[in-house]
Amino acid sequence: MKELKATLDKIYQPAELHIHDFETEPESQDYGACRFRLDGQKIVFRTAKTTPKKVGQFVVLWKRAASGVIVPFDVKDNIDFFVVAVHTPRLYCHQFLWTQNWGKFYPDFQTKEITWKRQ
Repeated sequence: MKELKATLDKIYQPAELHIHDFETEPESQDYGACRFRLDGQKIVFRTAKTTPKKVGQFVVLWKRAASGVIVPFDVKDNIDFFVVAVHTPRLYCHQFLWTQNWGKFYPDFQTKEITWKRQ
């Protein structure tokens, strides 16, 4: 959650943006997973993890359906922004944002049936 705290301290608070309805997602703590409203906008937040064997970082954007299976987010979830924080060994922190129109760019998430395997 250090990336979210840094974002709060350095970006959101100076810009007078306010967080409401904050919820952690205990199942995805490794990714700093949480959801909140930022001045009324629905946010899904994740922190990318450094991959152990390859150069790069990894993050997952999924949810658990009522049936208990893992499924991708859907446009119908009405998420305004997905925010993914990434960091480097020198402690640079960057964020990537996807808007509510993300489904227009990834139509496969809306239409294909996908069998997800969790390892």
